[in-house]
Amino acid sequence: MKKNAQIVRTSLRIDSEMFEEFQDRVRELFGKVKGAQEVALNDAVKLWLNLSCGVGGCAKVYFGWLEVEGFRGQRALTVEELAEVCGETTNLSVSAVGGLVDPAIIAKLFSMKPDCVVVVGNGRAQRLSLEGDELEAAKKLIGRLHSETAYLIWDEHKRVAEIRQDSIRILADPHHYALTKNLIEKYPSSS
Repeated sequence: MKKNAQIVRTSLRIDSEMFEEFQDRVRELFGKVKGAQEVALNDAVKLWLNLSCGVGGCAKVYFGWLEVEGFRGQRALTVEELAEVCGETTNLSVSAVGGLVDPAIIAKLFSMKPDCVVVVGNGRAQRLSLEGDELEAAKKLIGRLHSETAYLIWDEHKRVAEIRQDSIRILADPHHYALTKNLIEKYPSSS
């Protein structure tokens, strides 16, 4: 998830107690400080940049829990980084920071060919067809998410993506998969 990393020399001044707490949390989350400080500081900069731009529109940064091979913990991810890990994660629960879920993330999930896409809300469930352009389909879906939740289901991997207006949750867990399928089947269908 590193792109065009460049060493920048700076003289950051941070309160010593805050810095010690920062290093303790880095050590707790990553198991080490060396190298991990860079990841944590980059995440902090991404969050600050996104939040300092104001609220509205699609988020450029997502924050939350991520499990991929070799990493388990909280991260701040750009749209590109999140799209990159969507297919690899076994557990992801992120919120858009200061905005809405970006259609590019939903399009990436659509490109992974879910077996079923269902939108649930207002006491009904509607199955969607994913024919045509994935990005256009994602943009249409975003318009519905203010009062509805979308579920993308992959039967082979027992994987479920739950998409709300400002968050995405992906779980590859047979128990969660069965519960979601059961929940969706209880709703009356609509065309």
